[in-house]
Amino acid sequence: MTKSNEPTPTYVVKVLLDLKANDYRTVEKSMNVANSIYNDMLSEGKKRINKLRADKTYWKLIKAYNDATEHNKKRSKIKDKVKKAKVPIIDTKPISASINNMIKSYGLTDSDFKTFLKDRRHNVESYKILSSAEVQVIASHVFNTIENVLEFKSKI
Repeated sequence: MTKSNEPTPTYVVKVLLDLKANDYRTVEKSMNVANSIYNDMLSEGKKRINKLRADKTYWKLIKAYNDATEHNKKRSKIKDKVKKAKVPIIDTKPISASINNMIKSYGLTDSDFKTFLKDRRHNVESYKILSSAEVQVIASHVFNTIENVLEFKSKI
């Protein structure tokens, strides 16, 4: 079993489908629309992330959170109980809550993306090809990508 931060092997399987010409065009059109929706949402997410990252308060909170986490790690390594008792634990929950509130205020939550896509689906005619359930799945995939970017695990 691999740890969560280790890459796992990824495989792509291509299977040719025996489709009639009309069915092939329908499937291809649906795939292109799904790809367009994904890219549209990713672009919107990137705009919102850039606005968040332009906010100096966000970076102050990130620095405070990282400093508090580092402090607590150093404190946990102290073996002497007397010295350890003198070093206070810094509570990271209020800092984390402030960061999460900022993220919510910039519209970077799963429900915000689903709402954005729902509104977008009503305004863009080609997006109506896919069902709302399919669109919600795409929104969840985009949000997972955005979440990884917010946690500094990946870039877009």
